[in-house]
Amino acid sequence: MEPLILVGTEGGLWRVRSDGAEPVESVHGRTITALARDAARTWALVGGQALWIADADGRWHERASIAGPPATCLAVTPSGLLIGTEQAHLLRLADTGLVAEPVNESGGREAPRLCRVRPRTPRVRPRAPPGALRARGAWGASIVPP
Repeated sequence: MEPLILVGTEGGLWRVRSDGAEPVESVHGRTITALARDAARTWALVGGQALWIADADGRWHERASIAGPPATCLAVTPSGLLIGTEQAHLLRLADTGLVAEPVNESGGREAPRLCRVRPRTPRVRPRAPPGALRARGAWGASIVPP
């Protein structure tokens, strides 16, 4: 079995395999801000305002909505999933929902960053061979081993 590659873009989430790409219907047309993977689940930030999950069966559904500044990144840690937002907010996914983590206990703005958000830099890219997949506005990718 070949690995499954997930690519998040401004236009939705795509499954990429050796024979091509197909959209994930439940989040098609929505901006995928970030992707993360733990043992049996794949997480996605949708539009910066919702956390979605795909369980082992591959079905996607919304797990939590995110109030406040837009979420920009995800990190799977031993203590659970962390969500970073604009304006240096940090959330942790708990059984009861999202819990704000105090920034001053995590070292504040001087601490190493969970993730960095950089403005897009125009780049010159080589031409792709005919038939190759080209993703515009890609925000993240996750490779799921077979």
